[in-house]
Amino acid sequence: MRYESRVLALCRLPRDTAVAGYPFPASSTLWFSEQGALAQARLGREAPVLGLPLPEGTQLFFQPDGSLRFFWLPRDTRLQGHLVRAQDDGQGNRLHPNGALRAIWLAEDETIDGVPCSSSGSVWRLGWRVIGLGTRRMAWFHDNGRLQQAMLGRDSVIQGRAMKAGEVVRLDAQGRLEVSPTAFDE
Repeated sequence: MRYESRVLALCRLPRDTAVAGYPFPASSTLWFSEQGALAQARLGREAPVLGLPLPEGTQLFFQPDGSLRFFWLPRDTRLQGHLVRAQDDGQGNRLHPNGALRAIWLAEDETIDGVPCSSSGSVWRLGWRVIGLGTRRMAWFHDNGRLQQAMLGRDSVIQGRAMKAGEVVRLDAQGRLEVSPTAFDE
């Protein structure tokens, strides 16, 4: 399929092919912008993306410069020791350029680096404050794999500081609690 300008808009790969520096297996579907840049892809079978094996059916979304923006998994999948939630809309999971997880939607509550984390949006369990948190409910990681930011899944004492379920906690690259964290939402 092509745009009116004859630029390729959509294709299904007949064989394993590298596009924009990413290896795509045969039967993967790729979408391109009107400027010809890779915009989106659906993996035809499991494939490494920045060194991380992602399952068949994973949707990848790219920035105009060709870098990976985020991805959606077709089913809950364990990645780098974390059970990551499947999704098919909204802001997706992210990777650092080195292939380490950058931000993930947790499929279940999990204790990461001693912090009880949750991506739940349950008002009944975590209170009304979770409604406006958006991607701050994701577990965010430094490129060294340590937890950077997460929403607490239960009331906890983190490094001597009492915190409530639904609060966002932020840690530096060495795992130290930032006393006055500035939560981010990308």
